[in-house]
Amino acid sequence: MPRNGDKIYHEQKLEVVVYDQDVNQRTVENVHIQGEALTREKVSVFKNKPCAILVNGNLKGYCRTVLDQESLHYFLQNLSKVKDDLNRSYIWRTLWDNLKIKVLTGEQFLQCVLDHFLPETEEYTMPVIIQTIQVILKYHLSDRPDLKTFYQNSLLALFKAKLATHCPTKSMEVLLL
Repeated sequence: MPRNGDKIYHEQKLEVVVYDQDVNQRTVENVHIQGEALTREKVSVFKNKPCAILVNGNLKGYCRTVLDQESLHYFLQNLSKVKDDLNRSYIWRTLWDNLKIKVLTGEQFLQCVLDHFLPETEEYTMPVIIQTIQVILKYHLSDRPDLKTFYQNSLLALFKAKLATHCPTKSMEVLLL
């Protein structure tokens, strides 16, 4: 039984989005999820093993998504290349959730921000990223002042660069100020 979350489980059908090495996505519809604490569903429609799997892609249902190590590594390396705004935003939120349940480290999330935040255009995603950064700096790096200072300086430079060239809306600018 998972250590976090409610204890109410519902059988449902979700969409699963799979990604190849070129960050192309393909949706597998009507994947049956058991009404159990943890479902390890096998999706047998793949000719080739996907590089990453996003359970509940396209947000047609509700579930806690715990990324497997291969998918986690893939998304940390390729997040800004995910073209679909909805799924990219969902991946950012899934990374935040996986940080809370200790599948992902604070340092991994911050490196992902440094690698993928600049081209991010989805406004809805910005508060999630900024909130997660605040939590990591306050709680995850409090006992590592050198590393905390490194990330604070790196993030400040990143935010300045985003403000200078990559803010498509005024409200996105306001979030960064």
